[in-house]
Order: sequence, then structure tokens, then C-alpha cells
Amino acid sequence: MMGDETGCLYVARDWLLYVSECQSYSGLKNNAPALSISPRGTWTVTHGSSETTGRVFLHPPNVERCGHGFGVIALWPLPCTPLSMALYAATKNSVASISSPELLDCKAVQKLIALFPDLLKGHQQDWLAEAIGSIEVHVTAITKDLRPPDTRAMGLATLLRRNFPSQGNLGDHAQKLGLSKERLRHVFVHSFNLRISQYIAWLKLHATLTYACSSLSKPTVTEAALAGEFFDAAHLANASSRMFTTRPSEMLAETFHFVAVPDVG
Repeated sequence: MMGDETGCLYVARDWLLYVSECQSYSGLKNNAPALSISPRGTWTVTHGSSETTGRVFLHPPNVERCGHGFGVIALWPLPCTPLSMALYAATKNSVASISSPELLDCKAVQKLIALFPDLLKGHQQDWLAEAIGSIEVHVTAITKDLRPPDTRAMGLATLLRRNFPSQGNLGDHAQKLGLSKERLRHVFVHSFNLRISQYIAWLKLHATLTYACSSLSKPTVTEAALAGEFFDAAHLANASSRMFTTRPSEMLAETFHFVAVPDVG
């Protein structure tokens, strides 16, 4: 999705916010749900023969799509977080991206649109974490089928994130939960529509982007990969391409900014 255009990636503990002047994308297939906002008029998003026009879109996971418009604000929650689960519940019965006009009425969405030019510049926005929190509340309120994940799957997700980069032994985790490894894998996929290995790849990519935010100078792809516990630059490239249809060299381009967003309070 990213290209030579200028823009910014805001990195928070539980989400990524991509802000760009891009006018089109194709073949995008995130393996987790996402939300996108058009700051300058409508976007048209297509999936196969399905075409939808709107200002705010809910994107289901694992659905390839294309789009064109004028500028974008894309919100990617980390899997297994409350916002990600709310978005998944809102989109999982759809095979295409959904236009959500009711979200356009959310004051936090309106603020993101109004301050799009400032967001593009990559300046720290003290209000951003609170705004995304408000969007989470709004998405949850309009979601009709938000069921809690299996507590064993949630426990494993929490453990893997808390102990990252140490992953431990899946067999040991399963035994403590009274499950076989195969059953634990099934429970995790059923709860989050994501394999355990895919979740770990997200944790690695988040660590990579967090490092890019804290680095005094723009890191090389290899430096960023190692900081995120990827084996090498090629493994980072494979992960980012699968999740965002984006090469690390594009994410680390000189025209692109990274900004860390502190938690609220």
C-alpha cells in the first residue's frame, strides 16, 4: 500500500495508524481486520465484482481488495486486542469491505479527518491515543456479535506478548492449559482467525516499528529486522509483504516518518 508518497506511521502499544496521501492501492490482503478513513472525499474499494464507495470502511481479514481515492488514514489494531476483536466481529460475516457511514459521525473520526494535514507531517499528537480509544468504544457499540475469545487462547496471546521475544515451548503452554498442541492451535485460530505463528509475526513487526520510532536515525532494513527478532531482512520482508503488501524498504523510505504514541494517562 505504501509507495513513494510522503506520510507517517504512528506506532502505539496496541495499534498502528498509517497516514498517507496515497491515491490507490491494489492486491492488499491484511491477515487481520482494519479500518480506513478517507480524509478528502470518498474512496471506492473493490473486491472481485463487488464495489463499495464511502468515507469510512471496515475491512475483514484475509480478503484481497483494491481501492482509489485521495489520501487515507488506515488503522491496524494488533491482533487479539479489544479493538481488533471488535472490528473482526463487525466484519466477519462479510466477504468484502463494508462502508460504515455511522462511524463517520464519531467525533474522533471527524477529528482525524480535520487534522489530516497535521498527521501527515509526523508531529507528535497528544490527543491521538484518546481518539483511537473513542473509536474502539464506537466500533464496539455498533457491533452486534461481539463474543469474548476463549480464555485459554486469550491467556496464550497475553503470555506471548508479555514474554516477547521469548516464545517458550508451545507444548509446555498447551500442557499447562490441559490441551494438546493441536487443540491449542485450533482454539487460537477459532478465537482470533489467526494462527499462532502469524500472531508472533505481528509481535515481531511491532517491535521492528517501535525500534524505528526510537532510533536516532532511520535504521537500515537489516537493523530493523534484527531489532524485531526476525532472523534476517528477508524474513522481515516476507512478514511485512504478507500483512501489508509492503516491502520494508518502502516503510523505511526517507520520505516516511515514524512516531511513537504513548498510552493514555
